[in-house]
Amino acid sequence: MNTFDKDFFSKYLSEWEEMLFICHRHITYILDKLLIFIFFWAIIPAFFYTNNSLGFADKIPFMYFEAYLFLLYFFLIYSIFDWYNDVWIITNRWIIDVNWKYFMSEVVYTSYEDISWIEVKEDSFWDSMMKRWNIIIYLEWEWAEFILEWAYDPQEVVNYIKEVTAMIQSNKIDVSKDVPDLLIDTMKHVVEDYLLKKHEEDNWQIYRDKEYEETLRKAKARKSTIDLTEQ
Repeated sequence: MNTFDKDFFSKYLSEWEEMLFICHRHITYILDKLLIFIFFWAIIPAFFYTNNSLGFADKIPFMYFEAYLFLLYFFLIYSIFDWYNDVWIITNRWIIDVNWKYFMSEVVYTSYEDISWIEVKEDSFWDSMMKRWNIIIYLEWEWAEFILEWAYDPQEVVNYIKEVTAMIQSNKIDVSKDVPDLLIDTMKHVVEDYLLKKHEEDNWQIYRDKEYEETLRKAKARKSTIDLTEQ
């Protein structure tokens, strides 16, 4: 993972996430398409136009041909950008599937706990030699999957997923063992809080009773006070 990749795709991560790996499609995924496109839509038309085959140069002004080449150049740049932005981002919390198309991004965050199994397969003999495989992740919570076709060096992706999954499993708490102790501690704290509160209420009541008795004694000591309780 180079620095440019890390900086460019960091916008899909929050501050508390750590980027572990970025998986692009293999360069041949876009290279095959570009070579075929350039040959049929750029080289052949340019050959016919420069040699005035079938009278192309006479029928089509050079300004229009330049505009045509400019549109081809724009399409090539767009195709390369589309290939570069279709990635899997492996983090310590998610697998982020970024699908970029028509200048818009569709982002899917998949938790490691939702992964049921991973399949890595090749479509041809050349895939193994070029480290170009398809990665398929099957989700546990429904019959769903998402695929990264022609992934470059898929074993690296699988290793990171296995590493993070193992780390998550090791950090899980065994609830069956901890529940009794947790229940006892909770009840202990509840009882302590209740007794403390009751003790404070009792002390407050005693204080109020003493204050009342003292006020009553002072009132009886006054000559102008008539004690109705003695009548």
